[in-house]
Amino acid sequence: TGNPTEAKAIRLTTNKLIRRMEQTCKAIEIIINALPEEKYRLVELKYWTRPQMLTDEGIAREIGCDRRTLYRWCDAIILAIGIELGLVSE
Repeated sequence: TGNPTEAKAIRLTTNKLIRRMEQTCKAIEIIINALPEEKYRLVELKYWTRPQMLTDEGIAREIGCDRRTLYRWCDAIILAIGIELGLVSE
């Protein structure tokens, strides 16, 4: 009827993966909800819009900043998520 040890190991591994994914989603949600409107719009256009029709330059124009500012904002958002997850120290 199967290997009970293997089944238990699979369940434990799956539970750990699910918990990690839930932690990641929660961290992203916390950071995204704290963003000002223009940075939220950046995340929406750059990461959530599919198919992606705009280049980074187009996204920058759309939200009213230059491309370098867009990159700084992306870096800061990703860093904030990493800090929230405990993967990066401030």
